[in-house]
Amino acid sequence: RALVEPLEADPDAALSTGTAIEQTLARGGVRLEQIHHGDGIASWAVNRRAVARGHSIRTGLEDTPVLPDGRMATGNGELVTAAIFLLGERHPADRRGG
Repeated sequence: RALVEPLEADPDAALSTGTAIEQTLARGGVRLEQIHHGDGIASWAVNRRAVARGHSIRTGLEDTPVLPDGRMATGNGELVTAAIFLLGERHPADRRGG
């Protein structure tokens, strides 16, 4: 897998860097699965873009201590739940009731 990891704190700057990394990989003929993540609150913008483009994401306290709404996460479980919700927005037919 190819890691796409923009580290800018500003979400717009992180998205710009993530786009540039993705374009560099494409120009270089790298066809590996991509896994995207960012740092802090910008990680959620990076994750949303990655999911929309069909890429994998990574999240956890080592990446961001904050939830998409800016609140501090109490642990990895909250971050994973937020990521699952994000994935569900992209793939609503995959949601399971229950």
